[in-house]
Amino acid sequence: MRTGTKQFDFGNHLTLLTLLCLTALAYWVADTGTMSPRSSTLVIAAMVLKFSGIAFFFMDLKRAHWFWKAFVAVYVFTLAAIFSSIYI
Repeated sequence: MRTGTKQFDFGNHLTLLTLLCLTALAYWVADTGTMSPRSSTLVIAAMVLKFSGIAFFFMDLKRAHWFWKAFVAVYVFTLAAIFSSIYI
């Protein structure tokens, strides 16, 4: 058996690419200068997806206890609700 070899994990690379695309989308929407309710909703949705992607894939929360999964989900949706009430 060979040690030190690692198989290619397509899931993490796809998540990283998605996070980069969502960051570019949020930058592009915010750079237009007009923050309408529709664009604010898009930026907040991108924030929720990016936060969840980082937490579940890169912080390895998908293998954590159910309490931490629920805590992070409640936290991210609370942040989204606060930002929605401010910007929309």
